[in-house]
Amino acid sequence: MMKRAIFTIDSPNFAMEKPPMFSLKIRRRTIKIFIITSLLWFALDMVYIVRHIDCQTSGSCASTESSPEDQMDSHVISGDHTEQGYSRWNHYSPDQLARWQKQPPVIGDLSLPGEMGSPVIIPKEQNEEKEAKFKANQFNLMVSDMISVNRSLKDVRMAGCRNKSYPSLLPPTSIVIVFHNEAWSTLLRTLHSIINRSPKSLVAEIVLVDDDSEQEHLYHQLEEYVAQLPVKVSILRSSNRIGLMKARILGAKHASGKFKSFHGTKIPQSKITSACSRSDGVLTEFCEIL
Repeated sequence: MMKRAIFTIDSPNFAMEKPPMFSLKIRRRTIKIFIITSLLWFALDMVYIVRHIDCQTSGSCASTESSPEDQMDSHVISGDHTEQGYSRWNHYSPDQLARWQKQPPVIGDLSLPGEMGSPVIIPKEQNEEKEAKFKANQFNLMVSDMISVNRSLKDVRMAGCRNKSYPSLLPPTSIVIVFHNEAWSTLLRTLHSIINRSPKSLVAEIVLVDDDSEQEHLYHQLEEYVAQLPVKVSILRSSNRIGLMKARILGAKHASGKFKSFHGTKIPQSKITSACSRSDGVLTEFCEIL
């Protein structure tokens, strides 16, 4: 009887049937645990994201207790040029900071194409001309030419960004813009957007770096135009193509301001307009980081 029992346990039939059933149960249990754990983490993530968005939009998640750093920042933001508030900016000399005022919103003629980010529709009979200009510039130049260089845009920032306070003293910056064979309307819209939406005291100058352009409107016509702008604009020209990064370095070397910011000439606002415009508060945010 003893030998028969041992034979039954060691038989091939037992080895083939019992372990697969046991392994299958373990796999099913592991999968269930993995699914349940994943669902729990997903639910926690969704709760955190929803609460974070609510805090950003309503501004209701500010702590009632303030640290010494928060108290110091509150002095700076309120505009108090006290010794405690100024300690945050003690690595700047007084002549490196400027008092600024927020620019009023740009109010354009709503009857013009593209105002407030509205789509611009080109008639079918002009499609051939539109396609030809697109091939030459790789964006919808016809629409860009139809939009005003001073066009108005909706403020699409979150409430937490729109209502954010900034120090009353910030360091001015030299703005460097590199271009090559840039279309007239997009380049002008870049300049006017910066001027219209940036505190004038924070724009030390605008430096345009021409990376060996060939278009005629980017020479004498551009020089005459920027000479009439209300901010200092200088144009540097490279005698050969040097590329974006070297052109930025060239602009930085010739910029007179201690701080430099680098901007592009085309920032799409929608799939239709492909026109360059800056949003309100961009330069102020940048200067605060400095």
